[in-house]
Amino acid sequence: MNVEDHADGVVSGIAAAIGQPARARMLYCLVDGRARTSTELAMVADVTPSTASVHLHRLKAQRLVRVFGQGKHRYYGLEGTNVAWLRASLAAYATVCCLLDRNASSNIKV
Repeated sequence: MNVEDHADGVVSGIAAAIGQPARARMLYCLVDGRARTSTELAMVADVTPSTASVHLHRLKAQRLVRVFGQGKHRYYGLEGTNVAWLRASLAAYATVCCLLDRNASSNIKV
């Protein structure tokens, strides 16, 4: 396996992790730098706590979030500023795509 094949696999894994709407909402919630419990993130993502745990495990496996304990609680935060940058870049790209779609549909003549 060459480096490019490995990079393709890493990119597709990250994209799949971010591509699920509940996980994307969790990441967006963490962009402010504050760590949150899985229960808080479940409420943000509008999923059950057990589903949130599965999502958080997936995000952690892709090194998008980190987990740390404080007393009996476990808190989740972004793995680093590069994750916040990635999320912001995707949001900017999505905004451009929406604007292009809107402009394209408004230019259609019936």
